[in-house]
Amino acid sequence: MKNVVLLAALPLALNGGEDPGYTAHEWGTFTSVSGDDGWALDWRPLSGPSDLPDFVYDVRKKREPDLGKGVWTTVRMETPVIYFYSDREREVNAKVLFPKGRITEWYPAAKAVPGGYDWGKVKILPRSNAKPPKDGKPSHYYPAREVDAATIQIGQEVEKFIFYRGVGNFGLPLKARRHTDNEVVLTAAGEPLENVILFENRGGQVGFTVVERLAEKAKLERPVLNQTLSGIRSELERALLKHGLYPKEAAAMLETWKDTWFEEGLRAFYIVPRRTTDELLPLKLQPAPKACVRVLVGRAEILTPAFEARVEALVDRINGGELGRAPALAELRKLGRFAHPVLTRLAPSIKPKDAREQVYRLIYN
Repeated sequence: MKNVVLLAALPLALNGGEDPGYTAHEWGTFTSVSGDDGWALDWRPLSGPSDLPDFVYDVRKKREPDLGKGVWTTVRMETPVIYFYSDREREVNAKVLFPKGRITEWYPAAKAVPGGYDWGKVKILPRSNAKPPKDGKPSHYYPAREVDAATIQIGQEVEKFIFYRGVGNFGLPLKARRHTDNEVVLTAAGEPLENVILFENRGGQVGFTVVERLAEKAKLERPVLNQTLSGIRSELERALLKHGLYPKEAAAMLETWKDTWFEEGLRAFYIVPRRTTDELLPLKLQPAPKACVRVLVGRAEILTPAFEARVEALVDRINGGELGRAPALAELRKLGRFAHPVLTRLAPSIKPKDAREQVYRLIYN
């Protein structure tokens, strides 16, 4: 889902007491795919259909319909959302810059400005009964509304948050690489990282290992698969609350990503340091809030030998003849966006020209 910014209300003395201002809270995710050296690989996060409601603005809908086919990038910025909390109606101006990337989806309407998007005047309406739009289809978008934040209005559009997503090419503060088939090395590529979690789901069995503070480097064995999804959710919730989200915000974030954060695979989660978040995503709110919490979770996918072997076996079936080609291509589609870096390496070795072209279409469409 997209990035959301939250604003929280502070107690206010009644009858002309001092205005306590407003609070803003934001959560979102930076997703990357780690290569053998630990650095992020190029991949295609905009491939495949959108999971967002039809009313969300998307540069691919009108201006750049082929954007997803040509964009290879290292980071997908997913569902930052900004919430506002206030005891009274007020207006603020909101703008987000993304100097090392580009914003590709957003809601409500905003104006493109150099380096980002400007939502202009945001009306904060803590007692509004206005209902945000729905398009009747399931989406990761809607759980973010289940919070106590004020309704906001921009122009004629109302919502519970400002939402945006994007893509970029930049380094993230965690390097994650396989050391051996059974060991992973995690390295803080800057300041120390907190609440680092190595998680694996293999065939529906899950396990995770927690590093409370990663100062430099840690070598970890792949998790023993004897834990539960409720256990990893509790651990992530604890980290989100520790870094300032409200309980309903943390619950909304976990509900938003419950299908994809815990899907089959090996990955590392971590809390992006606030200074890094502010450098990558400058947030401009005027007048400034009394308090502003920004919690971005890093998600680094680690391609396992089993995953790569599965992709290689499917490519072998494609090479083996037309009989197994269609089922193999269907399986590759199910593997989704994280198969693209492996397919890109293997595609030139596919001998039948028409089969090779089919794989390239799978990668680029």
